Amino acid sequence: MKNDKLFVKILQSPCCGKTLKSTNELKCQKCGSVYSYKNNIPILITKTQLKEDAKNIKTAKDSRFNFEENKFIKSLFPPSDTLRIVNKENSLIRKLPKNGIALSIGSEIKSKKVINLDINPDMDIDIVADITSLPFKDNSLDLVICQYVLEHVKDIKKAVSEINRVLTPNGLVYISMPFLQLYHPSPSDYNRLTLDGLRFLMKNFHEVETGIGIGPASALAWILREFIASFFDNKFLHRITLFITGWLIFPLKYLDLFLVKKKHAYILASSFYYIGKKN
Repeated sequence: MKNDKLFVKILQSPCCGKTLKSTNELKCQKCGSVYSYKNNIPILITKTQLKEDAKNIKTAKDSRFNFEENKFIKSLFPPSDTLRIVNKENSLIRKLPKNGIALSIGSEIKSKKVINLDINPDMDIDIVADITSLPFKDNSLDLVICQYVLEHVKDIKKAVSEINRVLTPNGLVYISMPFLQLYHPSPSDYNRLTLDGLRFLMKNFHEVETGIGIGPASALAWILREFIASFFDNKFLHRITLFITGWLIFPLKYLDLFLVKKKHAYILASSFYYIGKKN
């Protein structure tokens, strides 16, 4: 953990929202629920949920071969099909107040001001928790970054409500959400939203900025690659086709440098982003 005192100051029990007492474990001072550490990372979800998430993560991994995890094999993989046109993370972190705290959900950001959270304890993170039951006190965070996470959450309304709760007054939220993207369980996959849908989801915030996060050329590249591979039921043939077509198709994404400026790009955008302020 980056700063034990900082964590203890803002943490609360995810089960009943009360203060946690920190010893060798974290114990809820109201209901007595005990949360353990793994590799010095607090695990602030139930054992049942941890097992369920681990099962879903394993299912997602089973779609690949074990040898694909080899570092050398990974170095041979084609570049990503998608080109992130907009990335506001660093600029928002730089604008934090001197003692400001940011939470990054589902991604790893190297900064002393950022707490990295995920449901997967094997990630390089600071805390294991569920976005629908954030283990932080009300009005305790100045910025919440949630990049391409909500598509994997069953109850996105509850997740957004939790983000609102933990933000300080005038705190900022930065969300990226898929629109035209393929099914990609990590560990599950539930949601897609248009820009109108994303604005409606965030209706309790004051909109600061919205736009295309990943453009239509990236959407086409990703869909075309998987479309060709879908002709093969055999797992090996499917994976090798993704590999070959990935190298052939990925340059398409660079058309987004031109397309995202076009009037109708939002119709086929791969994703949208939203920056909002807590009212």
